[in-house]
Amino acid sequence: MVAEGLILFRASETGADMELACGPTRRAVVAREMTKKFEEIRAGSLAELVAWSRAGEVRGEVTIVIEAAAEVAAVVETGPAAAMAKALVAAGVERSRVAKAVAEVFGLSRNESYRLVAEDPS
Repeated sequence: MVAEGLILFRASETGADMELACGPTRRAVVAREMTKKFEEIRAGSLAELVAWSRAGEVRGEVTIVIEAAAEVAAVVETGPAAAMAKALVAAGVERSRVAKAVAEVFGLSRNESYRLVAEDPS
C-alpha cells in the first residue's frame, strides 16, 4: 500500500490503479483542465472519484492529489527476537545487555526489547 501523498499529472487512466494501491477510502482531489474555461475540481474518497469518472467521460488533462496515509502502527514480529533473548539469557548474558543487543539486531524500541527479556522465565 502506498503511504505517501501523491500528485499525479495527466492521470485520467490511473484512478482505479490508485484505488487498488492506496485503498478505496483514501481521500483525494481530482482537478481537470486546470486554468482553462472548463476547469473542474472534485474531492472525495478514491472509490467515490473512480465511480464519478466511470459515470461519465473524463476528458482533458487531469491532476490527482492523494492524501498521505494515516500513520499505521508498526507490527513487529517478535518470535525471532524472543528466541534470541531467551538464548542469550540462558547463556548467562546480563539481561540489560541482552535487551540492548535484541533492540539493535531487530530494530526494536528499548521498551519492546526489555519487555521481551522480562517475559523470559529463565
